[in-house]
Amino acid sequence: MTDFLIENGLLIKYSGTGGDVIIPDGVTEIGFRAFHGCQTLTGIRIPESVLVIGKDAFAGCTALKSIRIPDSVKSISDSSFVWCTALTDIFVSAGNPVYSDADGVLYNKDKSALLCCPGGKQGEFVIPAGVSVIGKGALKYCTGLTSVKIPDGVTAIGKDAFVNCTALTSVAAPESIAEIGKNAFARCYALKQFRIPNGVKVIEKDMFSRCKSLSDIVIPNSVTSIGNRAFGHCTALTEVNLPDGVSFLGEGAFEHCTALKKIVIPDSMRKISHDVFRGCSALISCYIPQSVTYIGYGVWKDCSMLSSVTLPDRISFIGGCAFYNCSALTSIRIPNGVDYIGYAAFEKCASLTSIIIPPSVTSVGCSAFCDCIRLTNVNFLSRKTFLEWGVFENCIALRRVTLPKNLYRIRSYTFRNCRSLTSITIPDSVTDIDYGAFAGCVSLRDVRLPQNVSVHTDAFADTPFGRTI
Repeated sequence: MTDFLIENGLLIKYSGTGGDVIIPDGVTEIGFRAFHGCQTLTGIRIPESVLVIGKDAFAGCTALKSIRIPDSVKSISDSSFVWCTALTDIFVSAGNPVYSDADGVLYNKDKSALLCCPGGKQGEFVIPAGVSVIGKGALKYCTGLTSVKIPDGVTAIGKDAFVNCTALTSVAAPESIAEIGKNAFARCYALKQFRIPNGVKVIEKDMFSRCKSLSDIVIPNSVTSIGNRAFGHCTALTEVNLPDGVSFLGEGAFEHCTALKKIVIPDSMRKISHDVFRGCSALISCYIPQSVTYIGYGVWKDCSMLSSVTLPDRISFIGGCAFYNCSALTSIRIPNGVDYIGYAAFEKCASLTSIIIPPSVTSVGCSAFCDCIRLTNVNFLSRKTFLEWGVFENCIALRRVTLPKNLYRIRSYTFRNCRSLTSITIPDSVTDIDYGAFAGCVSLRDVRLPQNVSVHTDAFADTPFGRTI
């Protein structure tokens, strides 16, 4: 008994040397992680007093090959046997009123729900007819499975159902499936293609996240929403056609799909959330339909091959880091209707040569155009725009800027290191020029200042004017 920590019928922890272990009579619950990581456990006898097998109870027992569930057990967690890589058989006593087994796989009593496929199963797995639900985590970490055939009649695949089935190359999914849970196929590294059944309305978050071999995905017309990171890090995916009806792309839906060259976005789209195409380094162009009213921050961040984007007229802001490090982007039309250009929105867009700020823009975030090293011309059509600090910092080719007529302050580092800037006219509305605003503008020779402006001592540091202006 010294190998067991038991309190009021709860087996809290086993600390023995493994082998074939007999759990003492009187234990009613095998608790959270009671045998977790016991890699020397080769066999286990569960007494008839046990009612509950808790979360991760036998997780990581890598030498355990089989287990028998007695009649008394009424509850088994979906992760009780996770990471049991040698486990090939789960047997259930015939008199158990809740559970049953077939070919060593755990089901509910009437076998309508698949609950746990042991982690040691290898090769092809054919789910038997009569199953209607694949439960939460039912096949997760079955790293030896290579293919799964799902029968007609299955209507739902639960959360985490196939997560980390790292050798799984194919899944035959029938049209009867109407719901697939979050994370269902995440980290199925060998999965090459999947046809989502026509009837599924939502592609939940992380559904195919990090399926690095997935090169072919068919999205049916029934889908209306694609969740956060649903296809994130699917590095073999080259083309995606979103059907009419899809109106929402969640955060990072296609982030770091580094082979993605083409995506078709339908006119039904309304919202494109943060980081959707972040790190899609092969994406060359992207057309956003006029139906879209919201584009989040970081949407095209680090899309280094992106040269062309068409923005819809109905958006009211361009989010922070939206085009950060889009080094191939040569031009962009900012729609008249955009009120705010976010922080670092176009930072490090090294091929951008000119920009027109439309009349609707009232605020430009910090570092919005910082390090746009080929930017030569900026024209503000807006009359009153607030500029945060460092907006054009390190734009070393910038020669001409037309500032808003009702600008009242030039913040720190706004034009710092704009080495090609030779002249600037400061509007009469400006009352303050802050520290370092034009520092390092080594070619600046002509500055026209309003009469009542307050200029910080170092506003023009490292320019021909130094502190004399």
